[in-house]
Amino acid sequence: MYKRIRDLREDRDLLQKELADYLHCSQVCYSNYEMGKRDIPTEVLIKLCQYHNTSRPHIAYYRLFAVILHTTVCPPVDVQE
Repeated sequence: MYKRIRDLREDRDLLQKELADYLHCSQVCYSNYEMGKRDIPTEVLIKLCQYHNTSRPHIAYYRLFAVILHTTVCPPVDVQE
C-alpha cells in the first residue's frame, strides 16, 4: 500500500510537498505515510484516490491486500462517484 502511494506520486513527477499541500498536512507527515511509519486515515486515502484518479476496485484490492498482511491500512469506505 505504502509503496503504491509513492509509485503513484513518482509516476506523475510530483514532490511529497505538493501532495502534502493538497492533503493539508506537512511534508514530514506525508513522508511518514509513504514509509509506513504512520497509518493513512480514511479521509486521506480517499483524497489520494481522487487525486490519482484511482478507481474503487483499487481500494478494494488494497483492502484485501491489507487483510492478507494482517494490517489495518485501508478500512472499508463508500466513495461517492
